[in-house]
Amino acid sequence: MSSVPNLACPLPERRSLIDRLNAEWHKPALLIYTGIVLLHWGEHLLQAFQVYVLGWPLKEGRDGKHHAELLKCFHSEGRKVKVDGINSPEYHPA
Repeated sequence: MSSVPNLACPLPERRSLIDRLNAEWHKPALLIYTGIVLLHWGEHLLQAFQVYVLGWPLKEGRDGKHHAELLKCFHSEGRKVKVDGINSPEYHPA
């Protein structure tokens, strides 16, 4: 009668944020990120509606009148999060 060896590795007591995001926080983090992406797509659909259905000038439909700086911040920070996450050493182990 053969027994199967226990190959499980014990987790260290103190783990990095990336380790926790890839383990027990993976699903909530993925749901939050998916929600942000869907809201971003909704923003683009709203902008297309403003320009093509309501006939707003392209500049007003593209950036909006009141939140252009906020949108620039979201776009630049969103790109940074995506690129930093993909290029992190934890994502590409040696």
